[in-house]
Amino acid sequence: MSLKQLYNDARNPPADPTHLSFKNKTVLYAALGAPRLILAVRSQEKGEAAKATIARETKCAPDNIHASVNVLSTALMALLLLPKLREAAATGVQPHLCFVNSQSSHLVKLDQVPTNQTMINDSSQFDSTTQYFLVKLAAWYAVRGIVERMRKDNAARNSINDNVIINVCCPAIFARSAEQGSRSLVSATGLGPESTGKLWANDKYLE
Repeated sequence: MSLKQLYNDARNPPADPTHLSFKNKTVLYAALGAPRLILAVRSQEKGEAAKATIARETKCAPDNIHASVNVLSTALMALLLLPKLREAAATGVQPHLCFVNSQSSHLVKLDQVPTNQTMINDSSQFDSTTQYFLVKLAAWYAVRGIVERMRKDNAARNSINDNVIINVCCPAIFARSAEQGSRSLVSATGLGPESTGKLWANDKYLE
């Protein structure tokens, strides 16, 4: 994302969605990953041992935990929630599943895309910016895959409607306060079925 875009985002935050109400609705907010894990240990040696244990147990190196949390864990939770959301839809409720991602998913250049499926977890080729972009791209395609799966299942049931709204929002937190960024998440959950499979950023769809 360019400095010009960040400049514009900072001075043009999303509108405050005061028209929305979640009265009599159930809202589940799942923060699957924290940007930092702080370990309280008695020594540096014990801290390094704990770090190694976490990496071993999660089967993730420090540079690919980001992919596991932002892509795999999020997608798996969504797939587990989808049947329950469909049950709710059958009662006349309009369920909504909104993912938080980044516009960076749409900024990946062709030469940044790995020629195999291992680069994203390959520490020898690690570049923080490229890795971030690729993880966000992978998360975007995960959402698109979930939408496609839902629509195929709906077709098998002779239903032409998206009975669960599934979309993505980008808070653009680097150029805004947390409150301003949260407006994108709130407003995205107020969008209709036309938003399914789309990315909502700066009060508009990102093509």
